Amino acid sequence: MGINGIHLKYGFTTPDSEEAILKENAIKHSDQSYILADESKFGEVSFVKVGNLDQASIITDCKIENYEKYIQKTKVKVVTD
Repeated sequence: MGINGIHLKYGFTTPDSEEAILKENAIKHSDQSYILADESKFGEVSFVKVGNLDQASIITDCKIENYEKYIQKTKVKVVTD
């Protein structure tokens, strides 16, 4: 699923409370959850928390700033062409 913000301290966030509830429930009821995000989402914080970093693996398109810190909290898969 997509997300608006990924932050080391605040986890996965979105500005929409209804969207947050749906995504939080999807994560809770999944055996494995994946967050798809480009580099612009990292370090960002939106209004409503969806979950902690350890609740989903992250798939992104490039190596991100603070990569080593993120991989201590969750799996990060960098996919390039």
